[in-house]
Amino acid sequence: MSYRKDAAPLAVCLASLLDADVGSSLTPRMRALVAAVRERWQFLDQRIAALDSEFAEQARTNEQARRLTTIPGIGALNATALVAAIGDVNTFSRGRVASTDEV
Repeated sequence: MSYRKDAAPLAVCLASLLDADVGSSLTPRMRALVAAVRERWQFLDQRIAALDSEFAEQARTNEQARRLTTIPGIGALNATALVAAIGDVNTFSRGRVASTDEV
């Protein structure tokens, strides 16, 4: 099973379902449910965008996170998560200690 990363086809489909001409076969209740799903989806998209911006800002302003983003494959989200989980790396005697279950 595969999923498209592009949400545009779903947006078009939902819009067409809410179109009075195209979606006229839907019951009023079903149209209300589709509208509610679309509204919730738009809200979540906005919230995700705001959180992404917040993570990116933290990665730019926090020295440890900024350094972590220089590692290939480590983006703002992973960098801020690592900083939050590990904290000050100087509290560990060796890097290997930070990777154990004792942290």
